[in-house]
Amino acid sequence: MLSEHPTTEDYERIYQQIPLRTLTYSSHQFQYQLRENPYRIWMINEQIAHWAEILWDRITDVEMSYVFATFYYEKGIPDDPHFISPGKAGNSYDLFPHFTEPAHTTRKIMFDYYADVYYYKLFSTFDTVGHIVFQCYGLTLDENKNENVSFKTAINKLKTVNPALRRALLEIKRSSIFKKADRTRNDTTHNHPATMVTSGISVIKQKISLGIGEYRNSKTTHEQMYDSFQLIVDVVGALKQHIPRKD
Repeated sequence: MLSEHPTTEDYERIYQQIPLRTLTYSSHQFQYQLRENPYRIWMINEQIAHWAEILWDRITDVEMSYVFATFYYEKGIPDDPHFISPGKAGNSYDLFPHFTEPAHTTRKIMFDYYADVYYYKLFSTFDTVGHIVFQCYGLTLDENKNENVSFKTAINKLKTVNPALRRALLEIKRSSIFKKADRTRNDTTHNHPATMVTSGISVIKQKISLGIGEYRNSKTTHEQMYDSFQLIVDVVGALKQHIPRKD
C-alpha cells in the first residue's frame, strides 16, 4: 500500500515551497509583562520560553504534514469530477470514475490522512499561542465558567491587558482563511469530513430525498492548506509586535 513515499529530495523540494521561510523568533521572544520580584520573573520567563519552543515544534509538525500531503497530491489524485452520471456500466452513476488504478485510491487515503493531521496541528499551534498569552500576562481561568486555556479564551481575556494584541488576533480569527480552516478542522473532528463523499440523502422539513453526495476535491483542500500558512505568519507577527520585550 505504501509503495510511494517521499525521498529526501522530495521532502526538501516541497518544504522549500512552504511560505514560512522568513518566520523567526527566539525562545525568549515573549516575556512576562507584570511587575514581580526578579526571581519570579525569571522563572515565569523560562516557562514562557518552554511554551515558545512547543509552538515552534507544532509549527514544524504543520509543515511536515503539509509536505507529506503535498507529495501524495502531486503524484495525482483524479477526483474531479467525483462522479459521472450515467455510469459506465449502466449504473445511474459512478463515484471517482477516473480512479483507474489502485495507486489513485492509496494516494487519496494518504492525502486525506495528512490533511487531517495538518488541521489538527494547525489549531494546536493557535492554542499554544493561548498558553503563551496566558503566561505573559498572568491570566487566570474562571472556574465558574469551566474555562480552558485556548486561543479563543486568551483573546477574550486580553481586552483589559493588551487591547491592541486582542484586536490583531481577533482580525485573524475573523478572516475568511481562519473560518475555512476552523470549519474544516471542526467537521473533520466532529462532523462529516469534507474529503469524503456525503451519503446524498437529505431531510428537509420531513421530506427526504436522495441524490449524489457532495464532496470537496483534493485540489481545493490542498489550496486551502497552503493559504492557511498565512495564519501562522500573522499570529506570530502579532505576538512579536504587541508583546514588548523587557530586555
